[in-house]
Amino acid sequence: MKKNFILLLFSFLFVSQAKSQSSSLGFNEFGIGGNLHIPQFPDRFKSTLGYGVNAYGSYQFNERFSLLSRFAFRSLQHTNTDLNTSTTFRDINLTLAAGLNIPQVSNTRFLLGVQPTGVLNSETNALFSPLENANSLNLFGSIQIDLNSYTKLEFSYAQPLSQTKYPSYIDAIPPMISIGISTNFNTLGNRVNHWREMKRTLQQLKNDTLYFINRACVGELSDERLEEMLAAYYTFSAFKVLNKEDIENGLLPKNPIHFAVIGQFYAGKGEPLTTGVYLLDNKMLNVRFPYKKYVPIYNSSLNCMGAESNIIGGIVRFNTSLGR
Repeated sequence: MKKNFILLLFSFLFVSQAKSQSSSLGFNEFGIGGNLHIPQFPDRFKSTLGYGVNAYGSYQFNERFSLLSRFAFRSLQHTNTDLNTSTTFRDINLTLAAGLNIPQVSNTRFLLGVQPTGVLNSETNALFSPLENANSLNLFGSIQIDLNSYTKLEFSYAQPLSQTKYPSYIDAIPPMISIGISTNFNTLGNRVNHWREMKRTLQQLKNDTLYFINRACVGELSDERLEEMLAAYYTFSAFKVLNKEDIENGLLPKNPIHFAVIGQFYAGKGEPLTTGVYLLDNKMLNVRFPYKKYVPIYNSSLNCMGAESNIIGGIVRFNTSLGR
C-alpha cells in the first residue's frame, strides 16, 4: 500500500509539471525550498522543530488565480517527557493548492488545498502498534510573500483529517505550523522578465511624465478640470493631459514611458468597454500582468464616470496602485 501511495505521488507530480511546461503562458515558477515545522503536540509532548525540503511548480492561469503542486520530504520528532520516549517519523507529502493573488495586497498569494501524506519510516525506543494513518490527508492553507523576483517566504498550516494519539507518539502526522523559503529557478521565464520590466518602467516614471488621455463622456469632464483633479490627487509623477487634436494629428510626446486613459476604454484585447483609469505602455497598448492594468471608476451608469467624487476616487486608487 505504501509503495503504491509513493508511486502515485511521484506520478501525479510528474504529470502535472509536464502539462504545465507544455504551456508557455502559465508555467512561471519551479524550484526548491526548505521548511521549519512546528508540530502542534498535546501537553505531554515536548515542543520540537522538524525540518523538510521540497520541489515545486506553479501554473498561473491569469493575474489572480494559480495552481501550486509541491513534493516534499519531512522529518518530525515525537518526544514524550512523561515516558521519556522519543520517536522520529519521516514522511513525504504532495501539496496541491489553489492560489489567489489579491490586487489590494501586493506581492502576496493566498493558498488553500490538500496535502496527501505517506509515512516512510520511524525510529523509536518504545514498542507501538502498526500505524493506522500511515497514509493520510491534510487540509492545507498558507500565505506566500514575494521577497524579490527569485525568493518567497511562506507561512502555512496543515490539519490532518484523521489521526490517533498514542502515549509515546501520534499516529502519523500532527497538526503543523510551518515557515518556509523557496527559490524560483525560472529566472529566464516570462514572469520574471515582466516583473523586472514593470519595476523598471514605474521607477523611471517617478522621475518623468505620465501622459493622460481624456475619454470621458461628452460634457462630463473637461481637460482643464481633469488637470485640476490630477494636480490635487495624483502625486506619483509629473503629468500632462493630451488634447484631442494633438492625438488625432499624431503630435505625441517623444520617448514616453507610459500613457494613461481616464474614462471609457478597454482593459485588454477582447475585453468589454468599461470605465476607469487605464495604464498603457509607450506604444499606447495595454500593459500586461504583473502591471495593474486599470483601476475601475465606480458609478451609477454603465459607461460614464458620473459624479466628480467617483472620478477623484478612481484617481486616488490609481495613484496608490502605481506605488505598490
